[in-house]
Amino acid sequence: MPRWRRDGKELYYRAANGRLTAVPVGIVADGTFTTTGAAQALFPVPSIGNIQRFTYQPIADGKQFIVSVPTAGTERPMTVVLHWR
Repeated sequence: MPRWRRDGKELYYRAANGRLTAVPVGIVADGTFTTTGAAQALFPVPSIGNIQRFTYQPIADGKQFIVSVPTAGTERPMTVVLHWR
C-alpha cells in the first residue's frame, strides 16, 4: 500500500515488519526514477487484516499521518453450525 507525499519527493509504504517506512525519491539527470536517500522506518502501523483499502494517509508535508486502527471489542463472534441439513 504505497502512498506518495504530495510533492512527489517521498514514498511511504508499510514494510514487512509492520513499520511505516519513508524513502526519498527523485528523477536523476538521465530521467531515471531512483531513491535519493536511505529508507527510514517511521512508526508501527497496525494490521487490520486482509482488506483492500489504504489504512494510512500522509498529510501534504509528510510530517503527520492519518492512520486507521482497529477498535477493541468491535469483532463479531463467529458461529459454526455442525450437522446442519
